[in-house]
Amino acid sequence: MLIYNRKTRQEARRNNFYIAYSMTLLILMTFAFATNAVMGQLMWINHRDYEGGPLAYYAASANSWFETLGTSMDVVANIMADALLVYRCYVIWRRSIWVLIPLLLLYMASVAFSLLTTMQSALPNNHILANSTNFFIPWISLTSGLNFIVTGLIVYRILAFSRRARGTLPDEAHKVYTGAASILVESALPFSILGIIFAVYTSKGQAPQVALGFIWGTFFALSPQLIILRVAMGRAWSSNTEDKITTSSIAFKPSMVQFDRDRSETAFHENSRPADEPAKDISEKGSSSSNV
Repeated sequence: MLIYNRKTRQEARRNNFYIAYSMTLLILMTFAFATNAVMGQLMWINHRDYEGGPLAYYAASANSWFETLGTSMDVVANIMADALLVYRCYVIWRRSIWVLIPLLLLYMASVAFSLLTTMQSALPNNHILANSTNFFIPWISLTSGLNFIVTGLIVYRILAFSRRARGTLPDEAHKVYTGAASILVESALPFSILGIIFAVYTSKGQAPQVALGFIWGTFFALSPQLIILRVAMGRAWSSNTEDKITTSSIAFKPSMVQFDRDRSETAFHENSRPADEPAKDISEKGSSSSNV
């Protein structure tokens, strides 16, 4: 409903994109969760007594059709989430091409390895590509590194503006654009932290990687949705947010220079008043009372 409240043509095009983006993420994550639920039932209930335990069954069934479908949905959702984060970083840095180019190169490398990971997971175990380099670890490392860099750039930009505007920024604007909620949502900080932890456990091959993978996959949809919510509420950063906030602060908050000048003019008029004016006023009052 918040998205539909925007009425200008430019806002309508932008909101239509965000609506399609949100619905696509919802569909992708629904399929991903459904396939994960099927795999969970098979490995923990139906084939609990599999030789080597549930994790061994999970490794043996990684190339099944439903697991390949779930992996594909996760990969596409991750590509969309990373694309939105790169775009938001580009916008917050006032559409700087020097910030965008390195991020795009890292993003394209992450996309390439994610597609290779999907192909590798769909191949049978005796295929030459399935037994070659594990593309999953480079993909997780690249996408986690991209998220870490984007998060750092966004947090640095917001905190730098907060320091520059301290003392002149209204309290409400300071809370909306530079507060803790703004930093957490705009930078997708939880998404980046979970990705780094997941990459570490995946590289070591330790058991918590399975649970962390499910949680990290949830943030493929959750982090972009929170950003879109801020956009719909009109609280998200744009390329001209700094100029807009600074201009409104100057327009509606008197400067100290003007205040000092007004105070100096008042003191000058008070000191320039003749010293005998109070006595003159008293004598005039006394004469008028005697005439009465």
